[in-house]
Amino acid sequence: MHNDKNYRTGHFYLLMHFIIFLWGFTAVLGKLISLEALPLTWWRVGLSVFALSLYKHIKKIKQKFGIREWKAFIMLGFLLALHWLSFFASIKAGSVSLTLITMSVSAFFTSLLEPVFYKRPFRWYEMIFGLLVIAGLGYIFRVEKVHWLPVILALGASFAGVLFTLINGRFIHKTGAVNLSFYQLLFAFIFLTLFMISGGHFTHAFNLSATDLILLLILSLICTSFAYTASLEILKKITPYTLILSVNLEPVYGIILALIFFGESEKMSSRFYIGAAAILTVITLESLIKIRSMRKPIE
Repeated sequence: MHNDKNYRTGHFYLLMHFIIFLWGFTAVLGKLISLEALPLTWWRVGLSVFALSLYKHIKKIKQKFGIREWKAFIMLGFLLALHWLSFFASIKAGSVSLTLITMSVSAFFTSLLEPVFYKRPFRWYEMIFGLLVIAGLGYIFRVEKVHWLPVILALGASFAGVLFTLINGRFIHKTGAVNLSFYQLLFAFIFLTLFMISGGHFTHAFNLSATDLILLLILSLICTSFAYTASLEILKKITPYTLILSVNLEPVYGIILALIFFGESEKMSSRFYIGAAAILTVITLESLIKIRSMRKPIE
């Protein structure tokens, strides 16, 4: 019985790392697909909504919601659409490596916003580590002489993602993972469709090559529908501490995959990787301190 429990725990750890790998692979897929950021995001979310609606129908998953939940779904859908749209726009405007390392500023945004959302005191170490991340990014931007458009877009994606996560935290334990994923994605799709109509982007949205279609299916069904729902479900089996620490590997996976797929075009200077390693070390140290503080008994 004990061995069986260890086997199941090991299975969920492997699943967690596979999900984080898929999140890192998302950036590479966004670069490989020839569509612009808006139609790319529209296809990604639309196919994911279709897949989850079929799954809900087959499994007969139903749940009633009040006005408060519907308002939250609308807000979360907008933030999710903004997050992914800015994310892919940053990748298209710059490089996968630059986008992923810039989005590490999420730690700083979280340290500022989480105390406001959850009415808790500010933690001094979060602010210090957040400022160290900002300093690391400043070093990278100076030595690489980067264009500012992908940086600004990545910062926008990071900020929208942090807001999304903090608001989502209020509903994750009240709503099933499939329903939560489906309705957030549904409203994100509605907002993206409105953006598409207002900008006249439908003209080029269906100019898909066979390769684009295959990559979109992988992005939507595996890296979104599966990974997004499984990440919510896995929190029931793996402690948040483990997930907090392990998710720091996402930019590592993404940068390595970008080098494999894009070679010279993604290769940065040695000073970039020194700065990136410093930033990831700071984020990992913060996670370790956070885990230790969370495990302290309440006095």
